[in-house]
Amino acid sequence: MKSDARLLLKEAAALKRAKRYDEAVAMLRRAYDAPTESPLMIQERLRLPMYLQLAGRADEGWSEMNRLNITYVDQFSQVSIAAQMATFLRKEGKYKNAALFDIWTLCKKKEIDVDIHASMVRSADQTPARDAEWMALGLPPVPRTMKATGTTPSGNPIYDVSYPSVHRRLTEGYGPAGIRVALGRYLAKMVANVGIAAALADLASYLATPPPYDLVSVRTILAKHLA
Repeated sequence: MKSDARLLLKEAAALKRAKRYDEAVAMLRRAYDAPTESPLMIQERLRLPMYLQLAGRADEGWSEMNRLNITYVDQFSQVSIAAQMATFLRKEGKYKNAALFDIWTLCKKKEIDVDIHASMVRSADQTPARDAEWMALGLPPVPRTMKATGTTPSGNPIYDVSYPSVHRRLTEGYGPAGIRVALGRYLAKMVANVGIAAALADLASYLATPPPYDLVSVRTILAKHLA
């Protein structure tokens, strides 16, 4: 049986579809205070600022967005919050500020990918030592039936099936082409055509540096190019 909280979330969604936005907001607040069998996800909590925006209470919505941003600081929540901030600002017609959070979303995604990649490499480089310990006990090495999906800088094979996609994102997803996709069709609203290449190059150069990243640096780069 669904928890009380998630039943209330379902009711809030129905009220929102009926355009009864203030009632939907009140129902969401009830849901957040209700008992639940499992913790609510950040995506469920991000409904509140968007419902407040629909209710014509954008200032309250943005305040709630910022509260979530300082409350849920794990990497995956930060990606979701940054992306939702960009959407919120775009709905307000604030394309420059939305662009800031579009790029910030990429920054947070790259921080996750760098950590995942490092973990995969570290695990693969530790495998020979683990195998040696296993064999020292008179036991055969762990059989590996999968083909290697990559190689560490030290030359050890990586068997993680998700390695190619992580590697591809790190080598292709955070360059000029990836940034252009992230900014989408709104790029031309903010940057004159003659300056788009320069803006993408500067942002890609920043994303090519090792994380962590900071919002002030992204804002400074964008300020040079935004129309």
